[in-house]
Amino acid sequence: MGDDPALGVADVATNLFALIARSVMTAKVYRSKIDAWLLIAFIVSMSATLGVSVFMLMNAAPGAIAFVSIITILGAGLPLWICLGTRYVLTQEALAIRCGPFRWRVPIAGITDISRTRNPLSSPALSLDRLRIDYGAGSQVMISPKDMNEFLAQMERLRAGVAFATAPGPGSS
Repeated sequence: MGDDPALGVADVATNLFALIARSVMTAKVYRSKIDAWLLIAFIVSMSATLGVSVFMLMNAAPGAIAFVSIITILGAGLPLWICLGTRYVLTQEALAIRCGPFRWRVPIAGITDISRTRNPLSSPALSLDRLRIDYGAGSQVMISPKDMNEFLAQMERLRAGVAFATAPGPGSS
């Protein structure tokens, strides 16, 4: 460092700024692709639940409000939350998967294979156009990012140890 304390403060400030900038630019959110058939099924399910709930409230005893509220939250709220809240957040360290109230965290270093699949098994994917991610000791998860090609390219860069692809900043060539 040297004898100039201002130089030390400037170095610390520069390093802190670089760390903050790197952490802000190292997350990319990918929304889930949604198949039309699944969207229709969600809409029909939510509509039926809301219709039954209204019918029950109009014809039920006053004590039924709590029961109807629970049915409405589970039958309409949960599918809506899953439909609107399914996303995949890719960072330098991990793939964070969110699907309504459900969460997964897959360390990038632990990923052993990524392959395309149309497997219909339950997963945090709203489309049958999926990626199967194998990680850890025999674990797997299937996801369906809307921009699958960009997701795969970014994932391969991360698995190869390359930093996030970002646009050049001002003053760079």
